[in-house]
Amino acid sequence: MAAVGLWSWLQFSERQTNDTVHTVGSRAADQVDVEATVQRVDAAARELVLRVRVIPRGTLGEEGGIAPVSDLTLQTTEATLGDLAYKAHERLATKDVQIAMTGGSISDYPFDTYETDVGFGALVGGREVPVRMLFSNNDTLFATDATPVPSRRGAVVALEVFRSEPSA
Repeated sequence: MAAVGLWSWLQFSERQTNDTVHTVGSRAADQVDVEATVQRVDAAARELVLRVRVIPRGTLGEEGGIAPVSDLTLQTTEATLGDLAYKAHERLATKDVQIAMTGGSISDYPFDTYETDVGFGALVGGREVPVRMLFSNNDTLFATDATPVPSRRGAVVALEVFRSEPSA
């Protein structure tokens, strides 16, 4: 009975950790929200796939944030393979981006740990605007530890990526 109780508690704790949404950045009325969710970690390639959903708020967006009022560029950290561009008045589509990870070695399995920074800045109509990032993890095989990093230009988290606890 004690083993079942411990297993249940560990499962619940792990699920709660994976369901955590970390919010970092601006709280302005006119800002760009970036929902960034880890979809998959590839330890062998030392990269993760991040699903990015962009929502311009307030005067920066049309129809409740479905499209930007001017061309929108989402600037990323150097670990991300390129910035994201969106045209004015066009529906915003969710995009997957690859992010390089450093540290760790897959040969250290199951104790391999990786690091990277995930961050976004935004330009709307060529003008820098505030950003709020809502970061979460959907990869059940890997857990993440996100620490907000002070930034004058956007929203950034330092990310530690490690193997999830095995389930029974």
